[in-house]
Amino acid sequence: MTSPLRRTAAIALVLPALALAACGSDDKDSTTAATTATPAAPAPLAQAALASKANAICKTANDKAKTVDLPQASDGAAAVAAYFDALAAIAADQQQSLAALTPADAVKAKWEAFLALSQEATSTVQELPAAIKDSQAKAKALTDKVDTLSTQINAAADAFGATICGSKAG
Repeated sequence: MTSPLRRTAAIALVLPALALAACGSDDKDSTTAATTATPAAPAPLAQAALASKANAICKTANDKAKTVDLPQASDGAAAVAAYFDALAAIAADQQQSLAALTPADAVKAKWEAFLALSQEATSTVQELPAAIKDSQAKAKALTDKVDTLSTQINAAADAFGATICGSKAG
């Protein structure tokens, strides 16, 4: 995962949301009640398609993270906590969007490993704002954990070609 947590590499990792458009029908028979179709499950994505969609999600998150003002040391704990609140929201949106993707069986194990690491990092970033306000030692431990997870996430993303989500992103 890049920017937010990588931005948190200002202290470490994170990410976004792509809205998946739902397909529907406007056609209604004037003499019968309209029926709602049950949406078909998304088709499983082969590795290249999965990487492409994941990269688009990560790029969106990275772009959003870049708009969050990095606090200055003189801004105090509340400003730093607010910064991480914003990054945590971006990471949660990204995680939700990534989890909505359906991998093909051939890439499923790599994808699930990536998602598990991503979820752990997202949960850790969500803990940061409270830790910053309560305990400098806990905040440091959490940022260290995010740094470690970021390295693992980057390798997992790179393994299936999601280089924007991984370490080959700029």
